[in-house]
Amino acid sequence: MLTKSDKNWIKSLQDKTIRALSCEFVAEGKKLVLELLQEPGSTCRILLVGNSLANDFITKPQNVERLVFVDEQILQSLSSLKTNNGLLGIFKYPEFPSRPTNELPSFTLYLDQIKDPGNLGTIIRTADWFGIKKIYCSRDCVDPFNSKVIQSSMASILRVEINSIDWEEFHVLASENSIYAATPEGESYFHINKSEVKILCIGNESNGLRNFVLQDAYKKITIPKASNSKTESLNAAVATAILLAWKFSN
Repeated sequence: MLTKSDKNWIKSLQDKTIRALSCEFVAEGKKLVLELLQEPGSTCRILLVGNSLANDFITKPQNVERLVFVDEQILQSLSSLKTNNGLLGIFKYPEFPSRPTNELPSFTLYLDQIKDPGNLGTIIRTADWFGIKKIYCSRDCVDPFNSKVIQSSMASILRVEINSIDWEEFHVLASENSIYAATPEGESYFHINKSEVKILCIGNESNGLRNFVLQDAYKKITIPKASNSKTESLNAAVATAILLAWKFSN
């Protein structure tokens, strides 16, 4: 049975502060929830199953603490989606192996002021595709456990470690000639030795990278556009995908 307290708890997790305190996030929809449940090490605190999917959950999955069958209308009332399609789960934040705090991975993605949840979620999933297991974000990026970020990242949110860090602190970890800043005013990536790109910085959707990041960069890098193109800029997630595909191509 789903209690009033349960409903209040689920709704409260739409608040970033509550999520951070409880280390729990909401996942909604059949495809997303099933993908998260299949991820090794995932823990689902409560799984709400709509009537339409009841036959799929005759036994409780091992990584689910509570399994509750609810009416579709109740499920929809707790959902942030227009159509939930049967499943809603509360999952615990992922835990990652502790690593030396003063060492960066062999390749590092740094995100500066990414505000759009869909962009951040897509970047996380794209990073996972290319084997990047750790991303650094400025502290004013959108919360990675925002429900819209979760929707876009899918189970990659459990596989990619997201670290919030001030630029000054991050810059201390970076070697002098390793920072490459993506910006429309940069040098074409066609002319860059990709093996030298150890840190790639991606900026805000509207304003790009902040000046202090650009000033600290070893090189500025860009994706050249067609001579007849009147497009001002690329979507942050699309630009990230293009540059990562270039970086990790054979």
